[in-house]
Amino acid sequence: MRVHFPQVVAVLGPDGSGKSTISRGISERLEAEALDVRRATMHPPIVEELRREPLDYTRPHNKRQRSLADSVFRVSAKYLYLLARYFFVDMRPNRTRTIVLRERGFHDYAVDTRRYGLDPRVRGYARTLGRFFPKSDVAILLTGDPGKIHDRKPELDVDVIAALLERWQQIGVTTARDAISIDTTSQTARDSIDQSLDALSRSLDVVTASSASPRSSDSPGSRS
Repeated sequence: MRVHFPQVVAVLGPDGSGKSTISRGISERLEAEALDVRRATMHPPIVEELRREPLDYTRPHNKRQRSLADSVFRVSAKYLYLLARYFFVDMRPNRTRTIVLRERGFHDYAVDTRRYGLDPRVRGYARTLGRFFPKSDVAILLTGDPGKIHDRKPELDVDVIAALLERWQQIGVTTARDAISIDTTSQTARDSIDQSLDALSRSLDVVTASSASPRSSDSPGSRS
């Protein structure tokens, strides 16, 4: 019996760019094509289960900054966890065609240290570690007008969003074998999902133009 090794698709971008909406739409369409979709998470499942309070996605930058030593430790620990997950969970062979769908990923630590309460001086360390992290097959970089993203995520300043978009454009293209930028502020979520699937069709040959219509909303949500 033929065994398939998973292919990895990363959906990248700052808060408010529509990662959750686009990822959900991609997942639904791929599953409609009888593909197995694995959602790669940033945290171990046990951590999510034991968390006393849900994460507050409405204030992503409202965290107390940790010390440099603590920041280095946390980045190192996350790197080792995600690396182990990649080899022992995400890349586990399957009898059916499998896509690993990853939001953010380790490289987010090199882009948005404030989101994790990290000392900004750890950004270079995170970026160095990221160079040794296995590349995704395709990276979908969600971008757009900083002002419109701010309208979705008003707790983030426009200047902060612009800086994050620039960092993702610099780093995102180095994280995958193939990368595509999609402006989610100039079109509907449906169009952004279609554009993403077209890119995957060209890069991975996993979908066709006859795929079922997405069931997501017509505009990317503010939570990402």
